[in-house]
Amino acid sequence: MLGRNARRYTLIDKHLFKYGYSHPLLTSVDDEHVNQIFTELHESIYGSHIGGIALSLKVTRASYYWPKLKEDNHWYVKQWEPCQKHDD
Repeated sequence: MLGRNARRYTLIDKHLFKYGYSHPLLTSVDDEHVNQIFTELHESIYGSHIGGIALSLKVTRASYYWPKLKEDNHWYVKQWEPCQKHDD
């Protein structure tokens, strides 16, 4: 199982990347940068206060990835009451 999952990742200049389906490489993000990415893609000038699944896709299109991406997106959206109606 570990060997099969390891093939989905690569190291380039000491940075971990995951091979994606629609993007060649997704940047693996550690926990300390997750909130910053959410803030930029959900709340800032680039954000649109979208629901969990849509936010997850937006994060992936921005070439980011972390293991709990989908769960974290739903949790983050639930923190914003106006956005709860959009949570897919």
